[in-house]
Amino acid sequence: MNNFSPNETGAPEASVSPSGAALKLLWSQEFNEDAGAGVDGKFWSFDIGDGSEVGILGWGNQEREWYLPEQAATDGSGSLVITATKLPADNSYMAYYGAPAEWASAKLHTAGKVSVLHGRIEARVRVPKGAGTWPAFWMLGTDLAQVTWPQCGEIDILEVRGRDPHTLVGTIHGPGYSGDNGS
Repeated sequence: MNNFSPNETGAPEASVSPSGAALKLLWSQEFNEDAGAGVDGKFWSFDIGDGSEVGILGWGNQEREWYLPEQAATDGSGSLVITATKLPADNSYMAYYGAPAEWASAKLHTAGKVSVLHGRIEARVRVPKGAGTWPAFWMLGTDLAQVTWPQCGEIDILEVRGRDPHTLVGTIHGPGYSGDNGS
């Protein structure tokens, strides 16, 4: 993986100094493990498969991939790398649409392990470009299992459609409202 600088986009650097009251760090994950290491299970869990097992076919977005934990690993330089891999046509991951899954990737979450009620959430994210990719960084309400989506609430901090890598989207979903990709 090549190093990436936000200044390559021509965007001004953001200030990292908060104004007003000092912020208190509640949780941090720097991914400083050796290259190839998995994530710390104390904080992270994986969604596995295509969503069929939990009744959310294609994870609600008609995704044509199969999530696997081995598709996410640290790079030894302080980053977590999530890799999308084209699967052989004869693979054994039978997807919700009746054929073998086309891609493998990873989907991680902190549900039941890390929860933030108030504060500032930030991440350093490098996203791929290309049709079919949809990297995202978002938060779901902790009561998802009790009230389902979107009643549990969701804040999409960052979503990028790979076909339009220069458009960053943030959206809020909640009871009676499911935003339209930032519109």
